Amino acid sequence: MRSGLAHFWVDSDHAGARAVEVRLTRTRDVAGAAQLRSVLKQDGRDLMAEFRALVPHRRPVAIQHWSLRRIALSLLVLAVAVAAVLVVVRGWTVVA
Repeated sequence: MRSGLAHFWVDSDHAGARAVEVRLTRTRDVAGAAQLRSVLKQDGRDLMAEFRALVPHRRPVAIQHWSLRRIALSLLVLAVAVAAVLVVVRGWTVVA
């Protein structure tokens, strides 16, 4: 990017050659973003829905589900954190 301009494109099997074309410059101008926003509004399509339709369905990751084990571990971590704060703030001693 020595010249201050980088230009590249991405081909797509679905959308064809040069489906996405990108030009990057060193300026801090946001006019391109504003122009893109107005073009997308005029287009009228729901692009987020179209992008989400392209993503294959997958089951949620197991860690995202709450279980009795996860609740117990969370309470244990909370209790240890409270004990650590009390040791530091009040000078309590830990009896092992």
